[in-house]
Amino acid sequence: MKRGAVFESEEPQKRRRQPQISCDSCRKKKLKCDRGDPCSSCVIRGLVCAGQPAPEQKALRSSPVAPVTPAPGAAIDDSILGRLRRLERAVFGSAAPAGASSDQTLAALGQEMDDRHSPPSEPRRAVVDNERQQTAKYLDSTFTRHGTCATTSHDRVGYRIATVNQFPKTPSSATPGLTPTDDTNAALSAWLMTRDEAFKLLDDFMNNPFHLLPVIHGPSMKSTIDAFYASLDQGIDPNPAHAALILAIAATSAFFYSGYSDVAQIFASVDEATQTSMTWFRSAVGILEQSQPSNPACLEEVQARAILAYLVYNFQGCSARFRFLHTCSIAAAREISLHLIDSPSAEHQPDEATREMKRRLWWHIVATDWMLGLMGGPIDGTYNIHPSHFVVNHPRNINDSEPELSSPSLSHPPTTATVLTCFLQRIHLAEISRAIIDARTGSPDLEPTNPERVARLDSLFAAAFSSFPPFLHPTGAIPPEAPPHFSLQRDVVLLGYHSRRARLHRPFLLHTSPTTANQSSRATCLSSARVVLSIATRLLQSSNAAREPAQTYVARAISRRMGCVIGHMFMACTILALNAGSAGGEDTHAEVADACRALASAGEESVVAARLVRHLVGVLRRYRVEGVDDVEAVPTAPEVSHDAGRQRKADEFDVDLSGMVDEPDFGLDGLWEGILGDNSMAYGWDQVFAGLDTYCGPT
Repeated sequence: MKRGAVFESEEPQKRRRQPQISCDSCRKKKLKCDRGDPCSSCVIRGLVCAGQPAPEQKALRSSPVAPVTPAPGAAIDDSILGRLRRLERAVFGSAAPAGASSDQTLAALGQEMDDRHSPPSEPRRAVVDNERQQTAKYLDSTFTRHGTCATTSHDRVGYRIATVNQFPKTPSSATPGLTPTDDTNAALSAWLMTRDEAFKLLDDFMNNPFHLLPVIHGPSMKSTIDAFYASLDQGIDPNPAHAALILAIAATSAFFYSGYSDVAQIFASVDEATQTSMTWFRSAVGILEQSQPSNPACLEEVQARAILAYLVYNFQGCSARFRFLHTCSIAAAREISLHLIDSPSAEHQPDEATREMKRRLWWHIVATDWMLGLMGGPIDGTYNIHPSHFVVNHPRNINDSEPELSSPSLSHPPTTATVLTCFLQRIHLAEISRAIIDARTGSPDLEPTNPERVARLDSLFAAAFSSFPPFLHPTGAIPPEAPPHFSLQRDVVLLGYHSRRARLHRPFLLHTSPTTANQSSRATCLSSARVVLSIATRLLQSSNAAREPAQTYVARAISRRMGCVIGHMFMACTILALNAGSAGGEDTHAEVADACRALASAGEESVVAARLVRHLVGVLRRYRVEGVDDVEAVPTAPEVSHDAGRQRKADEFDVDLSGMVDEPDFGLDGLWEGILGDNSMAYGWDQVFAGLDTYCGPT
C-alpha cells in the first residue's frame, strides 16, 4: 500500500517538472514560440531571446519526422544571398562570369561588403537593435542633440528682397547684409536677390563646376529656393540655413563673375559683383552664427558652411577665418551624422541621390581637413577626422544626371571623364597627405627626413601618377565628352599633387650632403617644382590673354582664383631660385624670370600677386638670378589707384578684404626683410617655406 501511494503521489510531480520548451519572453507574453535560437517572435520585437533548452536537450526531444524550422538568422542570410543574386543578374546578366561560379562571386562580394562595413576582428553588428538599446539611443539624442533653447525675436532674421541693382550702395541707407548698429541686441537683417535672380545664380553655380564643389543637387536646391521664397510670401519664418545656403551659392557665383556668363544682366560690372559677393558672404556667416544656437543642424547648413569656407579661401588664403569656417563645417557635418551615411545602423536613410550628395559633401570636408595638415602653419602635422571614426563610401564616378545619381550600382571606370573625376583625385591626394602626416615621428611639426621613409612616401605619388588616365596628364588631350572646365579642374589637381610632392622632398634642398638619396630627393623636388611652374604660368598667361575683347568665363574664373594658382607658383619659384643660387643652377634663370613676368602681369588685377612678385624679385636679385631687373615696375602702377578704390568700398561695406588687399595675416613683408638681412641661407629659406605654406592652402 505504501509503494502504491508513493507512486500515485509522484506522478503529478513529474508532470509539473516537464522541461521548458518556450523562451522566457514567449512564456511571459503567452505567445506561440517556434523554439528557435533566437525565436522569430523575439527577433520581430527586437527582444533578447533566452530560456530555451540546451541544443543537446532539444535534439533528444525532437521527433525524427518533425519538420525542421530554419533559424531566423539563416533566413536573414538567405534573404541577403537572394538579393545579391538578383543584383548579380542585373549587373552581369543571367550567366555567371567566366572562370567563377555564382557562389564564388557572391562569396567575394559578401566578403567585400563585410570588410568595408565592419572591422574584421569583431562580429557583425545587428542591424536592428533591441528595445533597450533603441530607448538608450533616443535618450542620448534627447540630451545631446535636440536643443532646448527657444527662438527669441532677436534670433529671427529680417529678409529684404530686391533686385541686385536696387541694393543700397552707402551705409547711410539700409545697409546690405549685416545692418551695422550700436544696439547689440538688434535683429539680424539681410538683403537677398529676387527669386528669378536666385535661380540664375544657382544655374551659374551648377553649370560652371570649375570650383570642384559638386555638393549641390540641382533639383533639390531649386525646391529649397521655391520653398524659401514661398515662406516669405506667406509671412512664415523660413529656415535660416536655407537662406545661408542661397547666399553662399550666390556669393560664389558673384565672386567668379566675368561679365560673359548667364548672370551678366544681374551685375553692372565686375567690381559690383565682387562687392555684392562680399556682402552676401558676410550675411550668410552672420545668419549661421546667430541662428545656430536655437536651430538644429541640417544638410543645408553643412553645405553652406563648406561653400563659405571655400569662398574665403579663394579671396583670403589660408587665414584664421578659413580654418575656423572649416572647423565649423566638420562640427555641423557630425551633428547630422554625415560620418555614418553607410553605417548598417544608420537611421532615416534618404533616397540614393541625396545619399550620394552627402557622401560628396563629407569627403570634401575630409579631404580639406587632411590636406590642411600638410601645408604648414598652426595646424601643420595634424588633422581632425580620423579614418576609423566614419563609415562613408567614396563617391561614385558619375555625372550629375538623375538616372546615374539614382542608380546605386552604377560607377564609371577611372578612364571615363566625369564631373567627379577630379574630385575623386582630390580625395586620393588627401589620403596621400594623411599618410605623410602619419609618418612623422616624435613631433607633428617634424617633417620626415629619413631617406628610406621619404622614398616609401614618394612611391605613393609615383603610383598615383602611373594610374592616371591619359587625360589627367598635363599635356593629355581632353575627351570631347568631358564636362565643362575639365581642363581647369585637372590643372588645379595637378598643382596640388606636384606641390605636395615637392614639399615632401623640400628638406633635402637645404642639405649639401652629396649622398645618392639626397641627390635623388633634390631632383624630384626640382622636377615637381618645374611642373607647378609650367602649369601656373600657362594659367596666368591664358588669363592675361583673356583680358582682350575675346575673353571667356573660364579665363575670368582663373583670374579670380589666382590665390590658389599664385600660392603654388610662388612656392615653385622659391625652390628654383634656391637651385639657381647653387652650383650648376644657371639653367633655371630663364624659367624663373619668365615666371616673375607672368606674376607681374597678373599683379595688374591681383594685389596678392603684385606684392609677392616684388618680394620674390628681391630674393632673386640676392641670388643673382639674371633677367628679373625689368620685372618690378610692372605691378607698381595700378596698386595705388585700383587698390585705394577697392579699399574705400571695403570700408563702406565693412568687408574684410585683408586677404585681397592688405594681406596682414601672412606678414610677408617682414618675412622677406628678415631673410634679406640674414646671412644664414638655410635659416632664411626655412622661414620662407614656413610663410609660403601658410598661404598655399589645401588645393
